[in-house]
Amino acid sequence: TFNNIGDNYNVWTYGAKEVVFNGCTFNSDGKSVLVYNESATHFINLTVVDSDFNASAPVDGKAAIEIDTSLTDGANINVDATTTATGFGTGSKSGNSLWNNKKGNDTEANNDVTVTVAGETVLKPVVLSLSGTGTAEDPFLINNLEELIWFRDSVNTYQSDGSNQYKGKYVKLTADIDLAGINWTPIGTNTVGDHAYFKGIFYGEKADGTIPTISNLYINADGDHLGFFARVGDYAEGYTPTVKNLKFHNVDVSSNGTNHWGTVHGDYVGGVIANAGGNSVVSGIEVTGDVYVEGCGYVGGIVGHGYPDIDNCHVIANDGSYIHGHYWCVGGIIGDAGEGG
Repeated sequence: TFNNIGDNYNVWTYGAKEVVFNGCTFNSDGKSVLVYNESATHFINLTVVDSDFNASAPVDGKAAIEIDTSLTDGANINVDATTTATGFGTGSKSGNSLWNNKKGNDTEANNDVTVTVAGETVLKPVVLSLSGTGTAEDPFLINNLEELIWFRDSVNTYQSDGSNQYKGKYVKLTADIDLAGINWTPIGTNTVGDHAYFKGIFYGEKADGTIPTISNLYINADGDHLGFFARVGDYAEGYTPTVKNLKFHNVDVSSNGTNHWGTVHGDYVGGVIANAGGNSVVSGIEVTGDVYVEGCGYVGGIVGHGYPDIDNCHVIANDGSYIHGHYWCVGGIIGDAGEGG
């Protein structure tokens, strides 16, 4: 049992790398445990089992376990289901009375904390950027679903100079991605003029040299431009926006709203790319499994509409699959290749 009265913590983990509280009771005036160190190479593992944190009165912004890794290499906090926190305030960042990453996880200095409570991960490091510089020799790397979502959101955030459209930059997917349970928001949904398109080179290559697979792509939304990518490329000269060397297994993309003419179901619907602009390249794309792609017009198994150079692309679908346009321009690979496409 740890008893403390006044404006102090029961325990600081300062200097300790492995800490276990098992069957402990902490009585305090609202501040109990501080996970903290001042060594840049110091990583802290804290395990809490069957313990009780009791506060005589809440302290504003303070939870039972306060975490500050701004000067350390990070922390892993694991709390079991039987541990309780009674009488504490809510954490300034977590909104939780049991734990609080007191400086948040939105900067590089603090984005190194994982908290697991009763077997559920309630906090983990967030993606703040992609590794790499975007050159052919040092591409931006996407290693997991969280980084893929960050990249998608980056492209979809409007910048007046178009800097987040990755013009001429290389982006490499390095791992298989499972999108099960996600109604995917397409990459390149921004509709502000020329800044709508992804303008880089997106390709897949795992560490062993094989092509990664994106599984269970599902999009059910209103309107136009639905696909893993909404828009790729544009009509400027001097570079070649590209999507290549990717596998998609199980694709379900459908537009249920109206298109820009008011017709039921939207236009520009593709299993992979809704609209591929001028000078773009689509190469080495394979779509397999259960494939359902549906819209009004410009509907394709890989590309809905555009002017791309298409090479070595395949749709190999299971029985019962369909690519369905309610009005016009439907194709197994591309719905409409455009004039001269």
